[in-house]
Amino acid sequence: MRAASQRHEAFDLVSTVPYLPHDTMALTLTGSKRWPKRKVLQAFAKQHCQLAAQQIGEIEAAVEQAIRQNLPLLERLQQQYAGFAPIGEGLHTLLLTPLP
Repeated sequence: MRAASQRHEAFDLVSTVPYLPHDTMALTLTGSKRWPKRKVLQAFAKQHCQLAAQQIGEIEAAVEQAIRQNLPLLERLQQQYAGFAPIGEGLHTLLLTPLP
């Protein structure tokens, strides 16, 4: 007998703030279109994605590592493409701002 397959839902957050500074999320999360705080995202991960605290921590660490690894690329693109510089600066600021 085969084990029941597990289906995992995905919810992505793509910030448009670097090029639309006063934008909000397209969909609501916990009844709000405001950008969620870290605790809200962690609660969502536990409740809806059935992730354990350790898994959430590992995902957060992986995201932080990816940000650190890609900041030099972002900086090079800002220097190489003048039209991208303002958006790149907004993205740079967003990526270095810790979630509340």
